[in-house]
Amino acid sequence: MMNIEFPTSSAILSPIVVNEDNTVAITYSSNPDKQYTFAIADDEFIPGLQGAIANEESVGRFVAIARKRGGLTEVVTA
Repeated sequence: MMNIEFPTSSAILSPIVVNEDNTVAITYSSNPDKQYTFAIADDEFIPGLQGAIANEESVGRFVAIARKRGGLTEVVTA
């Protein structure tokens, strides 16, 4: 497990947790009591996220684009 921390985001709370089963756990600031799990479908997601953080880009926007492009898919649990 790895925690990817970042200073601030208006949409997502730090850290994003990368699990050993190739999923990430993300908590949105709009619902801080719930953690959402996404399967990583794009091998470049983690390096891209780290690059976005290093370049002080929007983490929320990066995640939203990754979801839209299919790089992250929500894991729905019953």
